[in-house]
Amino acid sequence: MNAKSSMTFRGSRRARVNTYAMVSEPGHPGAASFGVVDLSEGGIFIADDQAFGRDAQLRIGLPIADGRHSVWASGTVVWRGRKDGQDGAGIRLQFEHGQAAEHWKQTVQEWIGLQSVATVASLRQGCARTGSADCA
Repeated sequence: MNAKSSMTFRGSRRARVNTYAMVSEPGHPGAASFGVVDLSEGGIFIADDQAFGRDAQLRIGLPIADGRHSVWASGTVVWRGRKDGQDGAGIRLQFEHGQAAEHWKQTVQEWIGLQSVATVASLRQGCARTGSADCA
């Protein structure tokens, strides 16, 4: 499997991340921070230990690459499962305004770019450490 196909899901590139999103349920006071395992233009997967059931309606403060939570969206839990050893929820995102959707799309591209840079750096570090001729 090539790198591109391993990151493709339903036609949208995904980025594995190690960040947090603020999540609240409409009608309930407050919000809680949940770890984000991966994200795409259309959704995120959060590690939540079954806090939210399937079809739960949520309000989500989405992480942007510089660490702030500034893009807010509505979300629906569309599946529950396990990714990268973590139980959690797959959430489909809906944006109330086109500008927010566009901002999120740009943010996802930034995360994918950061992931690509980190992957290349890791490969180069491995090549330097092993001195492998395959890295040339």
